Amino acid sequence: MNFPKPPESTTSLILFIVFELTIIAFFFHIGKYYVVDKGYPDRKGYLTPYSRLKYHQSQFEHVLPTNAQEAFNLVLNVRLEC
Repeated sequence: MNFPKPPESTTSLILFIVFELTIIAFFFHIGKYYVVDKGYPDRKGYLTPYSRLKYHQSQFEHVLPTNAQEAFNLVLNVRLEC
């Protein structure tokens, strides 16, 4: 692994160490996904709901999904509540 050169100031050095340890400590399992809510970035490893579609079950209790994306959001919402 190539590590970047640490900064000179003490505050920057502390932030650098914390950032590096966070990256090393938190890793993704290959082939696995994290089920997250809409606040997370839409990138590899995160399974986020489709945006601009209804996905809060309580708001649409008696309404069936109108397309595949809304059906996906409905299933994802049930998984998030578990």
